Amino acid sequence: MTVYSEVSADGKSVHRRNGSSKDMMVFEDDAVKKYRHELRARSDAIMVGSNTIRLDDPHLTVRNALGTSPLRVIPVSTGDIPPTSNILRDGGRTLIAVGASAPLARIHALRQAGAAVLTMETEQIDLTMLLSHLYSLNIRSLMVEGGATLLAALFRARLVDRLIVQHLPVIFGGRDTPSMVGGAAIAGIDEAIEIRLSEVLRIGGHAIISYQCK
Repeated sequence: MTVYSEVSADGKSVHRRNGSSKDMMVFEDDAVKKYRHELRARSDAIMVGSNTIRLDDPHLTVRNALGTSPLRVIPVSTGDIPPTSNILRDGGRTLIAVGASAPLARIHALRQAGAAVLTMETEQIDLTMLLSHLYSLNIRSLMVEGGATLLAALFRARLVDRLIVQHLPVIFGGRDTPSMVGGAAIAGIDEAIEIRLSEVLRIGGHAIISYQCK
């Protein structure tokens, strides 16, 4: 699994005021956009959290590079995805993983919209089981593009193999501006997740830093 995250030069993942990452893309140049979409094209699937769907309404398709768009995977325990979301309206392949108690009416609506729905045996999404299901579908490369809540769960479960951080040439600041990984703070330094620097690239006006996580 590869996590790809865009952050400001001061490590912020979104603009504080609206919580959306769309504002950050104003500072992304064409060269790095092409690089990110090339990574998508080389992936069998791409995953984001439900908050990203609600706030950014992305397509998660390959548009700025050659290649096939990956399967889109959205874990959301309640199945609460807006029916007007682009991932349900653009005809692309989408898999939505829901919890055991997700309302049947929502599951039906998602399937009617063309999405495949995986119902987990647990109330919350078991990410390890979800990855096992994706493997059974012959998914061998998964790209994750946020957000902070999903990344916190993935790192906490030690499921990330590679981290790619794209630094945008802008500073947002703010004590309460979200960073790349959310969730609760670690209790002690022994809980910190150590990663190993593997590559530093300059693409357009951006620094792209890659780490190995296992």
